[in-house]
Amino acid sequence: MNKKLLLIILSVFVLLCIAIGAYLYFSLRTPTPTGPQGNSPDPFGVTGNTSSTNISRSLPLVLSDGTVVDSNDFTKENQPDWAGPDSAYVVAGSETEDYLILYFRPDHEGGQAQFLVSVYKEPIGANRRAAEMALKERSLLSESEICKLNASVSTGPGVSDTYDGINLGFSFCPGSVKLP
Repeated sequence: MNKKLLLIILSVFVLLCIAIGAYLYFSLRTPTPTGPQGNSPDPFGVTGNTSSTNISRSLPLVLSDGTVVDSNDFTKENQPDWAGPDSAYVVAGSETEDYLILYFRPDHEGGQAQFLVSVYKEPIGANRRAAEMALKERSLLSESEICKLNASVSTGPGVSDTYDGINLGFSFCPGSVKLP
């Protein structure tokens, strides 16, 4: 495949991910009047310590090498009003809005789900690590399994001119951008 065409396709994909992240970020920041929420007042579900007795590994995820692993099914937990079966699910978020991790169902049976990790505040390196820890805790996946997810890790709009539009990757995965 022509390298120039591949670069254009990759750029469009990254810009699309950033646009979706920006839309979702600003949607979260706009309060909407709602009725009573579910059992949890936290719209992101459990973000801190998670007891393994409350979690079931029942969400199958297809990895890039074709292996299927079971993850915690966070799609069955309380979600913000804007999330739902035909859109994104919040995997984890920071109460101080430092990062947000979204999950998008696969387009077809046997396809790969997509994860979008957005870092919204400096220091980018520390907030990326916090998001990674939250993803590991919430998904129950190992670092090597997380490296095989279809995932994009990027900064939110206006966070960093240096890293804007770049897939930073997970810090523990090969090819990731090294951050302070």
